[in-house]
This record gives sequence, structure tokens and C-alpha cells, in this order.
Amino acid sequence: MTLPPTVSLATKNLVARILTNDRFTINSTPESVERWRRRVYAAAERVDAKVKTARTPTGSLRVRVVWKPYAVTEVISRSSMIKCAIYVPDEQVMFIQFESDVWYQFIEVPSLVFTTMVTAESVGKYFHAVVKGKYESRAVE
Repeated sequence: MTLPPTVSLATKNLVARILTNDRFTINSTPESVERWRRRVYAAAERVDAKVKTARTPTGSLRVRVVWKPYAVTEVISRSSMIKCAIYVPDEQVMFIQFESDVWYQFIEVPSLVFTTMVTAESVGKYFHAVVKGKYESRAVE
């Protein structure tokens, strides 16, 4: 998943929300809810996710992620370096969100590496020792 540099910040934020949440609400005005609905579906399409949306009585947009191609998502609260890690077992791809909110994609990562990293005593040390520089990677824009 690489988003072109021309993708808006709003779309990038929506992609991140879709990847890391099962449900979320976008507070908007009743006039702009259709525009937000189109943005949500476009963002979901970029990462092969499926979403359903519903309008709330107050005019906000409620989003439910019904399917995403990522089998394992770990929010890592005990690390000062890594915020979130997502693993796609069928493709052996790992996505990592760093505390700076930058996402990186790592290619051909065995599932054992992902599992060991997210359960390691020091996630950052494990990342530097086993992942960084050992697997092809690129920033997700």
C-alpha cells in the first residue's frame, strides 16, 4: 500500500483510521456527510478494505470496517518508538506506524518475526536488531 504524494492528508488519515479501527465516527455537518462518505469509500478502496457507513441523527457519519486484508493488528502501548504494527500473513507484509505517525511497509517478513516483535520485552530493540535493514522497506505515503 503506497499512497501517491498527491493524496490529501484527509485521505491518509482515513486510511490510517480504517487500518487501525473497526468502527469510528466522523463528526461533520449534515451538508458535508455525503462528501465524507465518498472519501471514506475511496480510502477503503486504496487498501482493499470494505466499509459500511450510516448517517447518525446528528448528521455525523458512522463508519464500520467490515473487512480488511490484514489478519493481525497490534497496538503497541509499551513502546516509545512503535505505535502500531499490522501483519498481512498471505503476503508476508508488515506495516509499522512509528510514534511520529509515519508508516513503513516491510516485505517478505515471516510471521514469527512479527509475533516475536510485538511480544518482545523491548519492541524497539527487537525491531533494530531483527527487522531494520534486514527486510525491504518503504515509507507509506
